[in-house]
Amino acid sequence: MGHRHARLGVAPHAAAVAKGPFFPEDGEERRELIEHLEANGYNLLREGANHSTYANQVKTIPVKRHRTLDRITANEICKQAGLKTRF
Repeated sequence: MGHRHARLGVAPHAAAVAKGPFFPEDGEERRELIEHLEANGYNLLREGANHSTYANQVKTIPVKRHRTLDRITANEICKQAGLKTRF
C-alpha cells in the first residue's frame, strides 16, 4: 500500500476505482440516470443550486447536477429510489 492509501486504510486500486468518472468512454451520463428514474415513475420536483430533486408518490431523491457521475453514486441513487442497481 502506498503512503496515502495506507493512511486511508484502502488498497491503491480501490481509491482509483471510486474516483473514476461514470462511464465517460461509454457515453453513460447523468441524463441516462434521469431517464431510468423517469421510466420508473419519478418526476422532476425542483432544481436547486447543486442538485435536481426527483420524486414519486413515496420518495424524494436528490441527484447531483454533474454531467457525469461515478458508478457508485449512480447505483446509490438507484438504491435510494428503491430501484435495482443498473450501472
